[in-house]
Amino acid sequence: NIFDLKVKSLNSMCEHLELYDYGGRIFLPVNVLQKVIRFFPDEGNVLSYDPPSSLASEEENKPPHMLFKLIEKEMGRVLFVGVLEFTAPLGHVILPDWMLNFLNVKEKEWVKVEYLKVHPPVGISVIFKPVSKGFSMIDDPKSLLEAKLRHFSVMSEGEILPIQYRDSIHELEVVETNPKDVIDIVNIDLEVIFVKSLQSEAEEDGSSDNDSSLKSHEGIPDYDWVFGTIQFIR
Repeated sequence: NIFDLKVKSLNSMCEHLELYDYGGRIFLPVNVLQKVIRFFPDEGNVLSYDPPSSLASEEENKPPHMLFKLIEKEMGRVLFVGVLEFTAPLGHVILPDWMLNFLNVKEKEWVKVEYLKVHPPVGISVIFKPVSKGFSMIDDPKSLLEAKLRHFSVMSEGEILPIQYRDSIHELEVVETNPKDVIDIVNIDLEVIFVKSLQSEAEEDGSSDNDSSLKSHEGIPDYDWVFGTIQFIR
């Protein structure tokens, strides 16, 4: 259930695929699906899947709920992903650029792709820390994040997620996931908590007068947070 595949950037494809540029799902070749079926014949949801003959919309050709682990060969960096379609060229895996950057790989380099026979537990909560200081200035960050997370299937601690808003890309660090360090986030109500770092707060405020009070809250989640609200630590 481990495949060696050559990396291809999503941006190098001719089709109009901007929708998937900042999502957490990848394109795999159909022979990966065929091998999974052969190795795990009891996978009923896989056996019922009819791979599309061409790229199409996400809703029209959504593959079964399958999860994979990408492993960068040189340093062993790992990223957990979902699969969008089995339409990549044979021997290739198509990734959005943010995944290439996170794994520190380039086009035509090789990564290991491992099928997760056992899914991670269903997620309960995630703690995010904005890396981009402008994220807190977005009018409705909760609704924006909810919309973006629909394009992800799985999440793990340490990831840096790109969130596109208008003409800017904001990055969020996944600080903590519960109940485990890797969680399944498909079709669930996920509790979301935000924390702010001392550095980003100081840069936005342009003042050091309240450094001591900020330091005591650095990286500490707001455990009084109620689902349906977002509260940045200030």
